[in-house]
Amino acid sequence: LRPVREEAVRILQDKAYLESVYKLGAEKAAHTAEKTLRKVYKKLGFIAK
Repeated sequence: LRPVREEAVRILQDKAYLESVYKLGAEKAAHTAEKTLRKVYKKLGFIAK
């Protein structure tokens, strides 16, 4: 388990990498949410933003 633990520690110390992962995840989530909201707005008869 040592290699896995060492890799986890290395990743957790790399703040720039973590920030890029967070940003990518947020962008993907926003895209998915936007698609879902468009469908909901259409079903409810609202104008999509």
